[in-house]
Amino acid sequence: MKVDMSKIAINQPGPVEITVEDIEDFGTLANIIRIGDKIFSQIRRKVQKISSTGKAESKTIITKALVKITEIDYQPGVNEMQLRGKLKQDVEDARAGSYQRILIEIARPFQLIKKCWDKFAYQEISEAANPISNATVAAVMMQSGLAHICIVGRNTTIVKAKVTKAIPKVKARGAGNSEAKQKFFQMTADALIREVPIKDMKCIIIASPGFLQSEFYNFLHDNASKLGILNAFQENKIVQATTSSGYPQELDDLLAKPYMHQHV
Repeated sequence: MKVDMSKIAINQPGPVEITVEDIEDFGTLANIIRIGDKIFSQIRRKVQKISSTGKAESKTIITKALVKITEIDYQPGVNEMQLRGKLKQDVEDARAGSYQRILIEIARPFQLIKKCWDKFAYQEISEAANPISNATVAAVMMQSGLAHICIVGRNTTIVKAKVTKAIPKVKARGAGNSEAKQKFFQMTADALIREVPIKDMKCIIIASPGFLQSEFYNFLHDNASKLGILNAFQENKIVQATTSSGYPQELDDLLAKPYMHQHV
């Protein structure tokens, strides 16, 4: 969700500019929008007029208007949200006080105006603007030649970086394979340090199929001073886990496992 909060503060009135970016954003809006709030958005009105010949002619008017919300229709899993309210201004063929439907859709900006942005609403919109602002868990999801650097927020996981490196497959472990893997580990470590504020994290998960996570853990441990992450080991922040692949989709199942609860 794109959000401009520059005109609001806690327990103060004001407008927020919002653009929905994905279907999960509608759930956030459902938590924030309240009856009595105002929306300034694009609206559509079907206008019907009688021509000089007596024939009924209709057309759709698209304009922007300020509407005070009286009804909220949110359905989880649907990529739109319907609101209903009363016009606060005259528009073509409709007077202030007339009822108007508003359709909130992905990529269509609108303005949400509240008389008071209480602490809950302010925190919800702040997190929507920066979903990983208070995140304390990071993850390196990896498999041979592929790694995803992730930060886990309360409601979402953000992939901060993707690392790829061709690692030759050999029947016996050879120098080429080892050198490529060490290069892959170095690239992944650099991405981790660049994209994740490690000092702010309570837990950093390294997960992979097989024993790759152990090899990468050992690489980080052996180079901890050089990489500037010695404190992460001293504070036992780094945790190993096994997954079936190195893709971020594995994270939800991994975090739901009982043995992970003590870490995250």
